Amino acid sequence: MSNYKYEVKPEIKTLLQSPPYAFLKDNQHLDKNIVFLTYGGSYAYGTNIPGSDIDIRGCAHNSKEEILLGRDFEQVVNVDTDTTVYSIKKLFYLFANANPNTIEMLGCRPQDYIYMTDIGRLILDNKDIFAYCYTQLTDVEQELNGIYYYDRTEKFDAQRLYKINTKVAAIEK
Repeated sequence: MSNYKYEVKPEIKTLLQSPPYAFLKDNQHLDKNIVFLTYGGSYAYGTNIPGSDIDIRGCAHNSKEEILLGRDFEQVVNVDTDTTVYSIKKLFYLFANANPNTIEMLGCRPQDYIYMTDIGRLILDNKDIFAYCYTQLTDVEQELNGIYYYDRTEKFDAQRLYKINTKVAAIEK
């Protein structure tokens, strides 16, 4: 069961409903496709002070048309509100490559998620499968952070990884 429960603070809800954030509803890639939204920057790290700007980060899945026609958007960036929402495909690529600007989204406190869908919960409940380079699975001569020790014993529960990767995706249900 998911540990991610969220309750949007009234001031954040008001902020997200204000005209500068209208793009979250108006942009064809976002609106009903948003999977989760969370804080970035000082709010994500808990170092914000009064007057700190609010950075929003998030993920949106592709529409059926984009998937069927092979179209993709990588991200939607709104500079005025310091908001970046990545396509799920782009975000998974960045997670797999341990991109620090995106990995921070996986480490936010549960109360810092502003919006969350079942797909978002699924991603966050399985966040430990991200940030591994595929060569780290077997490259033990040079890599110290792979999932196998030098003697080929597993650092990671391979059965759990298998179950996660063979589970029917929420979008397929």
